[in-house]
Amino acid sequence: MFKKLWKKKKPNDPCADWRAKGEKDQKFTKADFVAVGDEELIDACLAWTEKFDIYKDAVAFKNAPLSCRNFLSMFMLDAQVNNGGFNQFYFNGYGNLGIDYFKAFEDMGLTELSKLVQEADKVHEAIKHTLPKNDDNRDLEEFSKSYDDNPLNDFDDKYYDLEQGKEKQIIKYIRENIDSFGD
Repeated sequence: MFKKLWKKKKPNDPCADWRAKGEKDQKFTKADFVAVGDEELIDACLAWTEKFDIYKDAVAFKNAPLSCRNFLSMFMLDAQVNNGGFNQFYFNGYGNLGIDYFKAFEDMGLTELSKLVQEADKVHEAIKHTLPKNDDNRDLEEFSKSYDDNPLNDFDDKYYDLEQGKEKQIIKYIRENIDSFGD
């Protein structure tokens, strides 16, 4: 769903210079976020919120504004599910980070996805003892087999079916919380 648009130049683009320097460690002001077009807003937020990555700095994530944590939480789950489903999301440890993903979706106005994520979490809680652990001794074949007869698979297609309109809602959420984004 989220495409990288960083290298595209657009006429009268207020963020072209910022983007041309690269995504990481760039200052992006609140005025830049206000000025950036909707078609690049999600990518701009992804680059700017990278400093709050929970795997790099859990304290920074915890201290980030709620709207930034919601955005990142939604994106972490979305990226995992769109890559390998809910099974992959939980296998890769994202379900153990103490994040209320369903609450992030709810706060962002993605109510149906929020309910689905909450249902998937309950199913995972009930079956997690039967699933392989993601550790140094894991076997890729064992992980692949974990998809067989896994009730989490049922949530994948439902998630994909509910994605229509998601990008527009995310952009609306960011715009409504624009003061939380930018240096």
